[in-house]
Amino acid sequence: MKLHEAISVLARPRVWVPALIIALLYLAVLGFFMSYEVVRQAFTGGFALTEKIDLLLVALFGMWSLMTPLNSVVTILLALLTGLTITLLIARIRRIGSLQKSHLIASSGAVLGMIGSGCAACSLPILSLIGLAGSTAFLPFGGEEILWVALILQIASLYYLLKTELDDGVCAVVGE
Repeated sequence: MKLHEAISVLARPRVWVPALIIALLYLAVLGFFMSYEVVRQAFTGGFALTEKIDLLLVALFGMWSLMTPLNSVVTILLALLTGLTITLLIARIRRIGSLQKSHLIASSGAVLGMIGSGCAACSLPILSLIGLAGSTAFLPFGGEEILWVALILQIASLYYLLKTELDDGVCAVVGE
């Protein structure tokens, strides 16, 4: 795969526009997960509509105060890579008409990215859903490794999807 070919695929509006929308949704969901108590209070508390909106905005934009600058940059990269990966994966599934085992790997980076983003205390509610809440205590960097593994998985997934997009191993059906 040549770099200029990969850039030409990623520069297509049908790729980067949905990828950017997915990245923004990823960041919004992440922000709400990290401030789940504020979001819960916004919906269950007896607040006026304007106060509820204020609380949701605090939850959405307050996540950046919970992260180090490096975590913030990696989280934004993960969001963009997740958007690109999902966009290319959907395009690939539409083209070949089925989901392969290797495509499931492409989604694992997004899940790990959401788990590893932010501080360990913010990740615990998400990790507890899959039964791994206490496991970050045994990691040498307190769970920071999850974020980096997610970044590596997302880069590998994007590389694989770009490679298959450029190689286009899909055969045309005769007679259609």
